[in-house]
Amino acid sequence: MTHRCEPQGQGVTGSIAEIWRYPVKGLAGERLERVTLAAGRTLPHDRRFAVAHGDSGITPAAPRWELKTSFHMLMHAKDERLAELTPSYDEASGVLTIRRNGTTLASAQASEPAGRMRLGAFFGEFLAGANHGTPQFVEGAGFYFGNIEVPVISLINLASVRDLTGPAGGAVDRRRFRANFYADGLAPWTERAWVGRTLRLGPVRCRVVDETIRCGATTVNPATCARDLNLPKILEKSYGHMYCGVYLEALDRGDVGAGATVELLEPS
Repeated sequence: MTHRCEPQGQGVTGSIAEIWRYPVKGLAGERLERVTLAAGRTLPHDRRFAVAHGDSGITPAAPRWELKTSFHMLMHAKDERLAELTPSYDEASGVLTIRRNGTTLASAQASEPAGRMRLGAFFGEFLAGANHGTPQFVEGAGFYFGNIEVPVISLINLASVRDLTGPAGGAVDRRRFRANFYADGLAPWTERAWVGRTLRLGPVRCRVVDETIRCGATTVNPATCARDLNLPKILEKSYGHMYCGVYLEALDRGDVGAGATVELLEPS
């Protein structure tokens, strides 16, 4: 079965159900009630930090954007355990805290070299035995460690996630998709017709730049940390594609809170 979506005009509306950011690439996210977006930027502190492969050449002294294959993240074998970790980032102090089941495992000022060294030591121990050498905890210097180099914001249509229930044989946890915004009140898969269009999130206009192709990271269950559901294969077999969600480029500055309206605007 392949879903075909006709372009939708003005009047296609929904709302923001949840807002999330992911301070450390590959780890769980932290939920926000509201966020300030800026033109051409991602969510503040989203994917600000990452754990690079030791053999990638990416170091705390020389951080750079690279494809996700250069980082420890859920797509890779032996990295499933990262799903156990929940980071929280305090913007005022710069302290990053890593917890597992509510217990603090590490906490340090991630914006300072000494703090990054301590966090690097933690990840080196936590990922002991993983592939690709000694993990390197790094901070983006004026960039973020997203899956694509251009700073974008990710949005998932919850109706599309619910539509996966049948092909997947049960409910699919939305957290597998690691979106910044989860939108509700829309038709399933209508977002597939949005590329190149303008979307308004509350007061902020965003250009829909691309669809999000799903990778092996979605196979990991965020509740159990087990690799238990091959969502890319399910998408391809049931819908004829491996997309779920879209990438947005913010065009304005403004505050967006949970409950804000999502509206597809007419072409100008």
